Amino acid sequence: MLIGDVAYRFHVSVRSVRNDLSQLEQFAHIHNVTLERKRGKGIVLVGTPSSMQSLLRTLETYGRRILDPEERLSVMTASLLLRDSATFQLLANDCGVSRQTAIRDFSEVEAVLKNECISVVRCQGKGLALEADELNIRHAFVQLLADNPCPDCISDLVAHDEDMCLCMPFAKEIVQHAKAILGMGFLNEDYIETLVCYILCRIQRRHTIQSASYEFELSSNAETLDSLRIMLEQYVSQRDERTYLATLILSQRIGPFPSQRERTEADAMNGEAEKLSRQLVDALGKYQQIDGVAVKDVISMLTEHIRPALYRKHNNIQLHDENMESYLRLTSPLILEFTSSTLEECGVDFPPSEIAYIAMYLTSIFEASGGEDLVPTILFVCSFGLATSVLLKSRLERLLFGCRLVGPKSLGEAEEYLRRNDVDLIIATCEFSTSVAPVLRVNPMLTQVDIDRVKGYVNQLPYTKMSSQFVKHYAEQKHEKTFHRVTDYVFDDDIQVIDACESWQSAIRLAAMPLVQRGLMESRYVETMIHAVCELGTYMVLTPGTAYVHAGVNDGISDDCAAILVSRSPIKFGSENAKNVRVIVVLGIKHQDKSDLLALASIFGASRNLESLARSDISTKTIALMHD
Repeated sequence: MLIGDVAYRFHVSVRSVRNDLSQLEQFAHIHNVTLERKRGKGIVLVGTPSSMQSLLRTLETYGRRILDPEERLSVMTASLLLRDSATFQLLANDCGVSRQTAIRDFSEVEAVLKNECISVVRCQGKGLALEADELNIRHAFVQLLADNPCPDCISDLVAHDEDMCLCMPFAKEIVQHAKAILGMGFLNEDYIETLVCYILCRIQRRHTIQSASYEFELSSNAETLDSLRIMLEQYVSQRDERTYLATLILSQRIGPFPSQRERTEADAMNGEAEKLSRQLVDALGKYQQIDGVAVKDVISMLTEHIRPALYRKHNNIQLHDENMESYLRLTSPLILEFTSSTLEECGVDFPPSEIAYIAMYLTSIFEASGGEDLVPTILFVCSFGLATSVLLKSRLERLLFGCRLVGPKSLGEAEEYLRRNDVDLIIATCEFSTSVAPVLRVNPMLTQVDIDRVKGYVNQLPYTKMSSQFVKHYAEQKHEKTFHRVTDYVFDDDIQVIDACESWQSAIRLAAMPLVQRGLMESRYVETMIHAVCELGTYMVLTPGTAYVHAGVNDGISDDCAAILVSRSPIKFGSENAKNVRVIVVLGIKHQDKSDLLALASIFGASRNLESLARSDISTKTIALMHD
């Protein structure tokens, strides 16, 4: 445990804890336990199981002081405010009295809470719970801390509450950032940290406010309040909650408001956010005509997000969200890489998590502006009777609402149609094969199994279409400047051609083998790639017939690398909603700003290369010479 945590636990200063450490060492030594100081962990007690048990038994003999009635009243009130529910026995334990005493004193607790417009209700199987407007509960806790007759006991309750312990580090960060924004300190920093921690804990437990009626009305506070709201965005998603916390922090300030220089800096940051937002949208506009009216709100939200992101960057505050970053890298890798490269061109060095959130907004803008270009076209092929075809088409139209449905067509009509038109999916009730689009075979009566398969596949069609369109526009833009060649990114020895493979898992392992053998990639990286496909589906199939697989930067990769496996026979890729692929591109991404995904996707998405990859005489030499 860190010394600071011990100080907080016992409501004393860090200096007091350090002064007492020598006595603690002597006390522990008597019981054959040593106190060690470990870097990054703090102070740790080390001993055998028997010596630790002996120390615990000794500590249990030390009694706690007996609380007087007023102190018991505060402790029981705090216990109810801190928990979603409590029992009389739990309240008794908190006060160190019998259950009967807690029951006897409880009427006074109810009276105190009633003054705050809070009722206590008995919940079957849970115990005692509070019922009131959320603002009243929070106000009661603020008042309790301010007028607390036994601060050590309340601190003890807070320190033993699991949710409060989890939220406290964030509360401390918020208070420190608030001091920097306000240019001042707080009269009682521990007090404001506990208040902020309590609010974060209530939000985490889904006890949120519904209005911002408490917001300061003084115009002189408006800019300061907005700065605090921006800072709080990385901790709290709800705007009303950010306003509440900002107002609470302002109420505890001491000293003057921010200077003119600080306000000028805030205005400059707002202008920087608007400029960067425009640059990102303009860059995206090179690959997709942006519908300014349709995406006006999304662009506004993008700007609102960039503002606190710049604040965090300028103040060296790191935003960490590995789950979001990993999810975007797997489900929207093309626009994620585009976002990273565009920010680099703009001279802005954001950490990966910030880039991931910005990429989410750009993905929404791209999709919303796509219009008819992103509507999937589905060809319906049926060789059965007219009545069956009409019934099946009617069911498919309801199932595939929002898609462009063509047909039903006979086998001959379908082949003729495909010679003149592009489709994204073919749903057939009979045996039908083609290399230009994936084919789903269904029962003419469309069973539930068929419905689930179709739904699963169609859900990914807009994404697949968006990826293909993005790659196409990307290649067209880059074509004016330079070619991308396979050999620019992949060594000849890392390209393989096989006749067939028994499974997509084996194909990934085989594709990665040259990188593993050279020590660039660990086996766990390969297994993580396979797990990602099982977990998230076939999002890695970004261009027709090609899957681009990778894992995280910390999953066992030593340097940037890539490998390619081409199968002459199609491989069913994915456990659910499998897609036929011929190419597996393994990407070892160690430095996220140097990923080769966009360049390789533009090569393998080119129509002439798709035709070459489908030929039976495809060779490693042919692949190595491919370019976009």
